[in-house]
Amino acid sequence: DSLLMENRYLKVQVHENGQIDLLHKETGHWYRDVLTFEDRADAGHSYISVALPGDVPLRPQSAPKIIASGSDDCKQIVTLEYAWDLPTHLDTQNARRAEQTILCPMTVQLSLSKDSPRLDVECTLTNNAMDHRLLALVQTGIVSDETTALSPYDLVQHNKGDIHTKICNESRHNSGMISIGDAELGFSVLNRGIYSYENLQRENGTLSMTLMRSTGRVWPQDAEGYPEDDSWEAPNNQCLRTVSHAFSLYPHGSSYETADSLFASKAFQNPLLVHSGPVDTRKFLGGRPALQDANIDEDFYLPDPYPNVALPICGNAWELEGDNLQVTAWKKSFDRSAYVLRFFNGKNAAQTVKLRMKDIRVSKLWKSDLQETARKTIPVESGVAEIRVREKEITTLIMEL
Repeated sequence: DSLLMENRYLKVQVHENGQIDLLHKETGHWYRDVLTFEDRADAGHSYISVALPGDVPLRPQSAPKIIASGSDDCKQIVTLEYAWDLPTHLDTQNARRAEQTILCPMTVQLSLSKDSPRLDVECTLTNNAMDHRLLALVQTGIVSDETTALSPYDLVQHNKGDIHTKICNESRHNSGMISIGDAELGFSVLNRGIYSYENLQRENGTLSMTLMRSTGRVWPQDAEGYPEDDSWEAPNNQCLRTVSHAFSLYPHGSSYETADSLFASKAFQNPLLVHSGPVDTRKFLGGRPALQDANIDEDFYLPDPYPNVALPICGNAWELEGDNLQVTAWKKSFDRSAYVLRFFNGKNAAQTVKLRMKDIRVSKLWKSDLQETARKTIPVESGVAEIRVREKEITTLIMEL
């Protein structure tokens, strides 16, 4: 038996043992057992995770309780509830995890929206154990040493063969998107605040994300030059509380260095804000013909005293055309005299970007720097400006409206 979620992009099958299979309909490829969880001992400190020699990673001991917790025209939700017993602490004298265990309940909520090409995941753990690291393993099966990670103002390629595992762990940094791909398939993991990931050496195509590190010291106890007292103890770093993380599984075609993944990561990190208002603003704001009568037989409007300055309900200020671009700012300038548009070129090549003015009129346009001090004039013809940007360049534009 299994539970099924499906839209026009994806099919998600959740088996009674907790296995999650994901079908990407465009490519027809099944990602089997795509998401699992693992817990390892952590003998490190606040700065570095250190594996315990001989430690055997732990998986949930029993199948989860699976609940189809919601389904409507907009979203389908399946919730998995795990009862997970973890060792209470690290036995440093014997260099092993304690034999005693403690219950650490974990809930995994899978959400599939009607027109979404991704599967959203929210993981919540009530952590009662110490000295360990909780990992989410995304098993793509894509054989590639290369991953691409979103970094502030950049897309960075990492090769797992460049990591010397004898002198460091496999961790890499990302700021919201991790992608792996080959000639036929591509898979991105979008996230909010899960900064550490690994392209596992021991398993091809498995992306490991650190959801939580539980440690008790800021720095190693035997570090040279540091005091031997308890000033470097940090018991709050054990994270003995409920922790939650959100990420999203986004399968796609083979070309994963595209604006689609960048846009998807931005959309996941900054979801839409919804505002509701009256259907007829004039009627609700204009009053009623008589307060004593609850029955309104006809609409009654007060005359608009400012008919020439009405703002549109919605609009589109500008459009940016280019490949692998991500907008990072649209704001007032530091001196409040103009507006600033900032974006970066994620390509490993220069390109010409087109900026089309839509609902705004620009009298002057300049290319500037991050401090907004330099000003190089850019011509605007018929509401369109062309900007040449270099490989990986951060571009700041100043607009006088």
